[in-house]
Amino acid sequence: MSQIAASQLMCQRTSFEEDVITLKEQGYEGVGIWKDKLLDYGVEKAKELLDEVGLAVSSLQWAGGFTGDEHLRYEECIADAHEAIDLAATLEANCLVVYSGGRAGHTRKHCRKLFQEALTRIVPYAAAKNVTLGLEPMHPATSSRWSISDSLAEMLDWVEKFNNPFLKLIFDSYHICHDPEWPRWLERHRRRICLIHIADADEPPCDEQNRCLLGAGHLPLQAFLAKIDEIGYRGFIEVELFGRALEDHPLPSILQHSRNAMLNLQP
Repeated sequence: MSQIAASQLMCQRTSFEEDVITLKEQGYEGVGIWKDKLLDYGVEKAKELLDEVGLAVSSLQWAGGFTGDEHLRYEECIADAHEAIDLAATLEANCLVVYSGGRAGHTRKHCRKLFQEALTRIVPYAAAKNVTLGLEPMHPATSSRWSISDSLAEMLDWVEKFNNPFLKLIFDSYHICHDPEWPRWLERHRRRICLIHIADADEPPCDEQNRCLLGAGHLPLQAFLAKIDEIGYRGFIEVELFGRALEDHPLPSILQHSRNAMLNLQP
């Protein structure tokens, strides 16, 4: 059985310490760390707390923006990625999430060139630090600010062609399960998966993602988890829920519901 984690992107109104303690109390085995929260709390302090409670780091969010970050220039994005890799190494994180950045007015050809160059610079650095970088293919309706890919398949092909053991894939049920090709993608890329994100949805994807409680939407989560088990994935499954449908739900109740749902859905 895979290990169950939860992303701090679900926990924007709480402190780093509250998140870690609540996740441990709710029976989670890992936490997907939001870098801003980590830096606000303090890296050494965070590492001590995580070690004390026995919670692993399923992911660190995030590095990237190489094709047009709103705040940083290209070279600053490269430096920021190196710093994020150092943080991931310190935390012994399962992976560092990487987003290319949106097109930002560039041609597709120029965007691809920028991202390719960025990867050739940061992947060797990650390898030297023993940190896995995870690219997350996103549904086209949600990805304009985050990804240069026009389709999920394009990002999958990109990672396959790059062919480096330190550059892997993050599959998110919210992004891929709207496409009937998702079982084939999981099968084809089974050895390139470093993390699974799980969420449900009761409406089509849009720019402002509106995820809902597991089982409250229409995504085929039981089939998704069964396929993950079938292909031999035994890493972290990270719950990542946010959006309008969840704004009135207290965080502990979302976490409790999500863990119970995961235990019931997994084979």
